[in-house]
Amino acid sequence: MTPRWPPLPRRLPRTPAPLRHETYESYLARLAAANSLSFDDLDEIAHLYDDDLDGLDQLAALTGYLATVLRHAIPELFHHQAAGTTALDGTSPTPREFINDIRPPCRRCAASAGADPGTARVWAAHDACVCVRHQLWIGEGNDQPSHQLDLGSHPDIVHAQIRHQRIVRSRGRPAARDAFNAARGLWLTMSTTPGYSSQREARTARVRAQASAEEAVSNAVTYPETVAFTAILASPHWRAIVLSRKPADNQRFHHEFRRRVATGHQENGYPRSLFVLDPPRPRTRPRRHRRHRAIPPAYPAPPGPLATASRPATSPGRLAEMPHDQRDKPHAQSSAQSEARR
Repeated sequence: MTPRWPPLPRRLPRTPAPLRHETYESYLARLAAANSLSFDDLDEIAHLYDDDLDGLDQLAALTGYLATVLRHAIPELFHHQAAGTTALDGTSPTPREFINDIRPPCRRCAASAGADPGTARVWAAHDACVCVRHQLWIGEGNDQPSHQLDLGSHPDIVHAQIRHQRIVRSRGRPAARDAFNAARGLWLTMSTTPGYSSQREARTARVRAQASAEEAVSNAVTYPETVAFTAILASPHWRAIVLSRKPADNQRFHHEFRRRVATGHQENGYPRSLFVLDPPRPRTRPRRHRRHRAIPPAYPAPPGPLATASRPATSPGRLAEMPHDQRDKPHAQSSAQSEARR
């Protein structure tokens, strides 16, 4: 058997387990801190490159964990171009900042794993908003562990997380993400208007949070209605009704929106903002423009030197109303002016 070259490194004395969906840099920093090493030295030993996955074998040798365990725990390894596991997108969030966010993990989950929630970071998909096990808010606005709101007195927000994951499983992650982003933007605006803010204000009054966690509070107290609105927009049936221009479909959508999202919603209460999802439809047939014939001048320009003469101010309509003995006066005045110029 040919020995491997270069040989794998020896296992480190302290090997903390990676958190679920932890970033590669976060785990490497925790591993280096646990063994009193610098991040750059440990990164050079692992040497994870973009074209191959040799760094996965190096990291597995350093930690003692199987390569399969590390691949499913760290999204950068799972979605590596040389991994061959990109077909299983639903099991690990895509490590791209424009698609998913980098947030602190649940502080209680991190503490049970021996990680510092203030320094550890995980990749979070759009449906990772509540830690159902510990009932903490880990969604938008979770910039630090102190912003993770305690939702023990808000079972409706915790249940909305379960409904959100059901939508992802039934409609697919891309469709659910687009519908959730649209529903969140619309409901955040609508929930601040009179007639729609009662549920938001009632939940906000029961939330105890720091003054710096205003964004987390705003997203948490509107989360149940946002998920209910997401279920409507992610459904192909209701999506077609939303984009329809028929008055009957318009009334059906308003009735469903009143039943699921806002009880006090009126059809004319928040009129056109619910239809911003309607894309501009291209015209199937070009618009026909009427061809207007050019109106001929009242007095055609005569040929010759008189072509540059000024037009008389009297219109043909007024000539018809003038007596016969006065109709030739304008022509006589123009003839006299041309003679004077000569």
